[in-house]
Amino acid sequence: MNRVILENQQERQNEEVPSQEESEFVLRDPEVTDHIISHLKAEVDSRIKVIVLGRGIGEATIKDIIENEVHLEVESLRAGSAQPYQLLVAASRPPTIKKVIEHGTSMGVREFIFFKADLSEKSYLTSKVFEKESLHQLTKLGLAQGAVFADRPNISIVSNLNEAIELAHGKRFILSLEAKNTFMDYNLAPKDQISLAIGPERGWTTQEEELLESQSFQKVFLGPSVLRVEIATFAALGQLAMMRARS
Repeated sequence: MNRVILENQQERQNEEVPSQEESEFVLRDPEVTDHIISHLKAEVDSRIKVIVLGRGIGEATIKDIIENEVHLEVESLRAGSAQPYQLLVAASRPPTIKKVIEHGTSMGVREFIFFKADLSEKSYLTSKVFEKESLHQLTKLGLAQGAVFADRPNISIVSNLNEAIELAHGKRFILSLEAKNTFMDYNLAPKDQISLAIGPERGWTTQEEELLESQSFQKVFLGPSVLRVEIATFAALGQLAMMRARS
């Protein structure tokens, strides 16, 4: 946990409306308070790194520790980094989806759209992974790990690839073993929004790839190896991050 995540419902209600620059939070979640007290060894007047969801990143001073409560005062919030990626992800096994959501969030994904591909199991989309509390926890972990993003990504489930394509925006790409070009071969600017389609564990069908290409998705080659869904996702996001950093 590189930053402690703070949410609006933890904010202490004062007579005066807290400003964007300074506000007080009371933390009661045992996992979080134990991390602050036992792992960070923080005490009253210690400063810790925080993210206030939807508002920004910054630091907070511990004002008080009362039994299992930690009282924080947040100062000097600044905007989080841009989250430029939208992922269209074919349904895969729940452990794979967990990794994609958590670590994709830590790498700057702003939206996940899950759908049933021709070669994926429909039952995967009814997994407990997609329950509200599970998604809440996975994205929270991802933001805490990434440490530079402040907005929780949107997550939606649609029935099929056609519906997923309708929600795509930005420059469009599809990971494909049949591709000849890499991301480096496309004219990508640092501020470009990217929509990336990732196939299921058994891969895309020919018909799916043709459909995506007909909707302006350009094929991208990551290498000759057949990668797991989560590894292909992280490899693609890592390459895009490197290109942005060098631009």
